[in-house]
Amino acid sequence: MANVQSAAVFEYERQLNKIGKPVDRKEWGMTPPTINAYENPQNNTINFPAGILQPPFFDPATDDAVNYGAIGMVMGHELTHGFDDQGRKFDAQGNLKDWWTEQDAKAYEQRGKCISDEYTGEVAELGRLTRKNNGDEESSEHYARVLDLNLVLLRAERETALSLRAAGRISDETLRQIERELDLRESELTLDAEAGA
Repeated sequence: MANVQSAAVFEYERQLNKIGKPVDRKEWGMTPPTINAYENPQNNTINFPAGILQPPFFDPATDDAVNYGAIGMVMGHELTHGFDDQGRKFDAQGNLKDWWTEQDAKAYEQRGKCISDEYTGEVAELGRLTRKNNGDEESSEHYARVLDLNLVLLRAERETALSLRAAGRISDETLRQIERELDLRESELTLDAEAGA
């Protein structure tokens, strides 16, 4: 118990000593073995500790599709946070400054409502409908989940088309048509994210 108290006092004093000093932009908010990731708007960074850069989230020896579906979704998820209702509050230098227009905010709320509605409702627990979720409580997390999945699916479709062309199963013209369609869909997703969709 004494070690826990000493560690808490040490950390408290370490945090207090930061007051009035420049921000250490190289300091991480997670330890290397942590299996997680985060977006830090004050440093304008996305951080992936070593713990998440190993199987099952990432494996350089596995198929690209597996990595897209695992670490690709994590990366897309964290990237999305830079453009959500929380990321909007920080500019590119990490200053607390809302960079959305009033129109952007209204568009985000409108489009985000369908996502929060999707995440609001009864949740089955042990086979019974016992818990009610409020989709508005973590709207930025829900939005990130939807966008990251869409970006990963687009990348997987692009890789599939390239593999089909390499195998001679589709023509160059078909590949160009597929790539134009995927580019358009990716642009729409990116514009939605930048507009705070």
